[in-house]
Amino acid sequence: MYEVDSNTASLAASSASPSVRRVARAFNTPSWWYDIRGMFLVTFAYNSTIWKQVSFFEGNLSESHLEVPIGNGSVLDMCLKYRRLRKRPTPGVIAIDVSSAMIESATKAFRKRENVTVQYGDVGKLDFSDGQFQTVNIANGFHCFPDPGLALDEISRVLAPGGVATANVLLNPRGLAPLRWFANRINGWAMRKGILISPFDADQARTLFTEHGFEIIGDEVRGNTLYLTVKKPAA
Repeated sequence: MYEVDSNTASLAASSASPSVRRVARAFNTPSWWYDIRGMFLVTFAYNSTIWKQVSFFEGNLSESHLEVPIGNGSVLDMCLKYRRLRKRPTPGVIAIDVSSAMIESATKAFRKRENVTVQYGDVGKLDFSDGQFQTVNIANGFHCFPDPGLALDEISRVLAPGGVATANVLLNPRGLAPLRWFANRINGWAMRKGILISPFDADQARTLFTEHGFEIIGDEVRGNTLYLTVKKPAA
C-alpha cells in the first residue's frame, strides 16, 4: 500500500516521549546514507552480513506480520525478494517506525507492494489490537529501543498466543582485541549520534526476553550478534 503521510508521522513523533523523539531525529537522514551507515554497522559493529540477516528474518513472515522498526525498508525488501525466489507464500506486513524520513523512504520502496503497509508506530505504545499478529521481526532495531522491556511487553501484547518473534541483538564486542577496540569505537560513535542506545551481553538479552514472558526457541551467537527466535506461550 502506497500512502506517504510524513506530516502525520512528524506530528505523532512530536507528541512522543523525549527519548523516542531523540531516536526519531537520529534517523531522519537520507535513505542512501542510512544504507551506507547500516552496512558499516552490520559489518564492523554486528560483525555480521546482510545475507545472514535476510536468511534469518525471511523465515519469520506470515499473513499477519509486524516489522519494527522498518528503517528505509531495505532489509524487508530483500527478504520479500528472497521469499519470492523460494516460491514461498506472500506475507501480509504492517511496518512501523518513529522517523518520518524512514517512513517516507520505506513507503516509496513498497509503493508497488499491496501486501505491505508502512505507518508511524512507537514500539513502546503500539496502536494495535491484542493478539493481532502471528509474527514479529525486530531487524537491526532492538539496540535503539529507549525502553527494551516496555517494547517487549507491547510486542507480546500484540502477538497472538503461540506467535513467534525474531530479533538480532547487538552484543558488546567479542573476539580479538583490535576488532573489539574498533567495534567499541563504532558503538561509541553510534551512541553519540543517538542511533544506538546500548549493546547487550548475551545472557542479559536472553533474560530480558524470558522475563517479559517469551520462550526462547532459537538462539545463535554470530560475531557480535545474538540471533533470537522467541515464542509467546499458547493461552
